[in-house]
Amino acid sequence: MIKRIFQVLCALLVCLLIAGCEEVADENGQARPASARELDQHAVAPETRPSSVPGCQGDADSVINEIREYAGWVQARLREFDRDSADVWDQSTEGGRLVGYSDSLGVRWIDVTLFGETGKSFGHFVIRDRSAVAVEWTDVFYERPFYHETPAERSRRMVAIILCDTTRLSHKASLSSDDLEAIPHPTGAQWQESARDYIRIVDSVSSIRKGIRAPR
Repeated sequence: MIKRIFQVLCALLVCLLIAGCEEVADENGQARPASARELDQHAVAPETRPSSVPGCQGDADSVINEIREYAGWVQARLREFDRDSADVWDQSTEGGRLVGYSDSLGVRWIDVTLFGETGKSFGHFVIRDRSAVAVEWTDVFYERPFYHETPAERSRRMVAIILCDTTRLSHKASLSSDDLEAIPHPTGAQWQESARDYIRIVDSVSSIRKGIRAPR
């Protein structure tokens, strides 16, 4: 009798293991999208970080694809997040504006626009675990300072970056003028430093809204 019970328990255990390894599908056989919690758990798992770069483990291509999937998931849900905006005065000569989007797990997305005398910059940071994992950024250069009538655009530079820690896993740039080649691109560490500054601003505004002390 005991042997029979043991055999039944073993059979049940095997069935549970097989079921746990199968992809969850809906009634039409299509895989269901991961929930927010599942995406976050997958996002911070050590095995998803590329070993080909310092501080990362895993396959770089799969990490890039996973970050892009995460960025798309966040962008599609911006209206569901808490929204906080603030002026930015120490990042450019003429100031700027940012809008941060957060949920219970922290800042997810930050839109930034900065103004200068001879141009402007704008873009967004995709945030996970208080670090930037993706950045899209555009620098616009005017023919003359903005206070000289209405300046025409001289050139612009656009970049799209995937980051793992301070390492740029993917970097795509588009230049509208050859004279932009001489302008150095920010390093991964510089992008992360900017992201940390913006995260602190979002944290402060969010804390004021909630009536609590801002985290340091």
